[in-house]
Amino acid sequence: MPYFEPQPMRVKCPNCGAELTVPVFTIIDAKDMPDAVQALIIGALNVFQCPQCGTSGLLDVPLMYHHGEKQLAYLYFPTRVNMPQPERQKVIGEITRALMRTLPEDHPKGYLLRPREFLTLPSFLDAVMEAEGIDKEILEERRRKGEIIDKLLAVVDDNLAFSAVVGQYKDKLDAEFYELLRYARETAQLLGHKEEAEKLERLRQKLLPLTEAGKRERALDKAVEFLRSNPDRKQFLQRLLEAEDDIEVEALVKVARPLADYAFFQMLSERIRQAERQGDKEKAKRLSALRDRVLEITQAVDKATEDALNQAAALLRTLLSAPNLEKAIEDNLDKIDDTFLFVLTAQLQDARKRGMREIANSLQRVWNAVRRKLRPDVPPEILIIEDLMGLDYPDGTREYLELVRDELSNDLFTLMEAVAADLERQGMKEEAKRLRAIRGQAMGVLAASTA
Repeated sequence: MPYFEPQPMRVKCPNCGAELTVPVFTIIDAKDMPDAVQALIIGALNVFQCPQCGTSGLLDVPLMYHHGEKQLAYLYFPTRVNMPQPERQKVIGEITRALMRTLPEDHPKGYLLRPREFLTLPSFLDAVMEAEGIDKEILEERRRKGEIIDKLLAVVDDNLAFSAVVGQYKDKLDAEFYELLRYARETAQLLGHKEEAEKLERLRQKLLPLTEAGKRERALDKAVEFLRSNPDRKQFLQRLLEAEDDIEVEALVKVARPLADYAFFQMLSERIRQAERQGDKEKAKRLSALRDRVLEITQAVDKATEDALNQAAALLRTLLSAPNLEKAIEDNLDKIDDTFLFVLTAQLQDARKRGMREIANSLQRVWNAVRRKLRPDVPPEILIIEDLMGLDYPDGTREYLELVRDELSNDLFTLMEAVAADLERQGMKEEAKRLRAIRGQAMGVLAASTA
């Protein structure tokens, strides 16, 4: 099912009268538009923000939520949309037909002819949340934190009022709050609300030094920035010695864990012995405490990593043995993270290297299915090309092409040539030549299968 693109809508600011263009969604699909569904739930979908006066609000427009697997169609038609009944039915009909045109011919369509209508946003959101399987209590807490974000945004440039609001809600500004704040910023960026995203990031930066959770967030930001400088062990140790507090030490060790190896601890121990030889007991004590703390953090990180890898490996075994792979992935989607993808790709590469073709093919099927689920908006032809460009030619690409033989088509070959031509225009002649060679190989695989 395709991604339903938002349509531009001209809006007049109710406060200052300025005109602006806003992207507006009229249909969101649960399966292929999860980001839009989440934006709807947290109140970031179909909203406007005036660039002149900063006024923001929700647009009163009809919106269809569709869940094909559950055969659900919910229509929010705001009561404030003052429209004669014939026109109202015409709008509903246009939305319904646009949705029906995207469905497979054998998909049931009766429920679309009788969408459940909602006149108020809260009742519409409650139904959507129930369909998405979201715990209402958890969501209510997230909503309350969303309201706090709105209140802080309104006074972010007024230091006195800002301090008052922070003081009122300081106990709510926890790790989950900052996670929600990041998500709101990312959603605003996704929906093209650049000014709103910038304001949310400004709010985040202003809050970071004011709370314990914020300090941890800021320490991680600084640690990541330090790691980008590609430090060695000596620079890592110096940065640990300059850390403001234990929060910063913990963040540095977690982010730069590979640097805290045996050679690092040898270097640190030598520093301690040197301080003792010089009679600097205070320095030796401080360095010893740092060594103990770094060791404690690395052990905790390694234990968490080991647990995560074991869980990822167990999930991979579950998917490999599942009678219905697509359903198994859907049921475990919340467990598919970077660690799982690392384990999957590592095992796939190892199986190929060892010549374990049957196992490699099974792992490749899981990889393909997971990628389609995680990137539903990307055409499968693009995913195939991306995979092929990362494989060894000709052996690795031939094995992959045999696995995706049923997906080889003239459309794919046409796209491969277009991508090769584009690479050539960019001066990437070797890459273009390689892709054309893979294209010829793919055409040969398809021809052999139809012979």
